[in-house]
Amino acid sequence: MSIIDSELRERLLGAFRGESIERMRVLSSDLMKLEKESDDKDKRMLIESSYRELHSLKGAARAVGLGAVEKFCQSFESFFSVVKKKQLTPSKSVCSQMLGWLDILDKILVQEDGTDGDLSTPPIAMAISKMEEFAKFPNLIVENKLYG
Repeated sequence: MSIIDSELRERLLGAFRGESIERMRVLSSDLMKLEKESDDKDKRMLIESSYRELHSLKGAARAVGLGAVEKFCQSFESFFSVVKKKQLTPSKSVCSQMLGWLDILDKILVQEDGTDGDLSTPPIAMAISKMEEFAKFPNLIVENKLYG
């Protein structure tokens, strides 16, 4: 890689880092509100906003070659796609898990070195597995009324 390529990549990564901080702030706010919100219309808006933020973050990560961020965002986005399409309201337990996933994403962003190695650590692999499970079995996303 030439010096110019290296400098350009560093500038692009700097721009990505600034953008990712703002997107993570919006996601955190949306997910905390979603956990507390009771109005269905407001929940739909928060779900849509979260989906769009993850989609944008995924695309930006792809553009600068941050594979682990891109793949984690893809799984998270797929989860939100199911929630959106089926117009589901995540249970409080699932909302708490989503906040945990956001913490994991934040750690991936801080540690990202352009490889996919970080995705194999147990907390990350478990989060991705849970997102995929929810996408396959959407009934697990909603509150189980029989058990409170």
